[in-house]
Amino acid sequence: MDANVTYAATATAAATASTNDVKYLVLLLLIVQNSALNLVMRYTRASVPSDQQYLASTAVFMNECVKLVVCFGALYTMTCRRSFSRLVKLLHHEFITQWPFAVKTAVPAIIYLIQNNLQYVAATHLDVATFAVLYQLKLLTTAFFSRIVLNKTLSQIKWVALGLLTIGIALVVLPKEEVVEEASSSATESIGNQSGVQGYVAVLVACVLSGLAAVYTEKILKGGPQTTATAQRLPLDVGGDKKDGNDMSVWWINSTRLAAFSVVLGVATLIQDAPTIMEKGFFVHYTPMTWCVILIQAIGGLIVGLVVKFADSILKGFATSFSIILSSLMSVWLFGFTITGTFIIGTGCVIYATYLYGL
Repeated sequence: MDANVTYAATATAAATASTNDVKYLVLLLLIVQNSALNLVMRYTRASVPSDQQYLASTAVFMNECVKLVVCFGALYTMTCRRSFSRLVKLLHHEFITQWPFAVKTAVPAIIYLIQNNLQYVAATHLDVATFAVLYQLKLLTTAFFSRIVLNKTLSQIKWVALGLLTIGIALVVLPKEEVVEEASSSATESIGNQSGVQGYVAVLVACVLSGLAAVYTEKILKGGPQTTATAQRLPLDVGGDKKDGNDMSVWWINSTRLAAFSVVLGVATLIQDAPTIMEKGFFVHYTPMTWCVILIQAIGGLIVGLVVKFADSILKGFATSFSIILSSLMSVWLFGFTITGTFIIGTGCVIYATYLYGL
């Protein structure tokens, strides 16, 4: 009897340790992915003249295509037990049988498409560190839309975090000292023309769209019990208990819907660049680094799914904070970014606000 108890305790401890290892590995991947995306996207957009840049619309479209393939693979492997016929039945149920609910996903899909295109605009005109910090404004916009659309109430500590976030971002966007402007002007010239105002506007609109899309998605999912019911009937081939497996199945089903509509609607976003595509080709000015941006951005969805399962919002906040720090330090080395006193204070406020918001 004692031996059985000891064995069970040992097995439980080993399982807990294994879960913790996976949790921290996933968070490390999130830090690396966020930092790498900011740095590589900036490099590919700002290291060449504007007339030699790849088309952002095609990059976003290819990103969604890769996401869709990843989602299909996840559903096939984890949810449908590697059965192609079950995958077809599942997709038929989610897109055809439940089409009124599925069509609602088109709204956040088009919002995310616009947001992703704006990210490329921001990466072209803003340095990595500033973009990484300013993009945390999406916490404020998400909270605003949650209050308006979902009638959510925020705790006092979250309001403090949002206030601190606003102060931090205001410090980051303050005009730099003249000497710093002169010191960074040569670096700016070496990496192409930039427009700070255009970059700030792109980030601001992207953050507003990010908050709106996140809240709208949450609203339609809460009004769609058929998704949960579907997941409860699915055979699972994943680790963990049945509840965790169902949670992941629902997440992958929703991600597949978003990716599918994004691919379809993404064709419309290509219209603005149709003359260039017809004349020079779809993959004009693509380089291996361009494909790196596409792949890094696509696998971000997979990493977020793992974070949802193995980590929590507090640890995710820490990962985001470390990503901001890493991106800032790397931008000094790679792009000659000059860190000012106000930037350090503002970044510190944003990082601490991100941590507080997750409490």
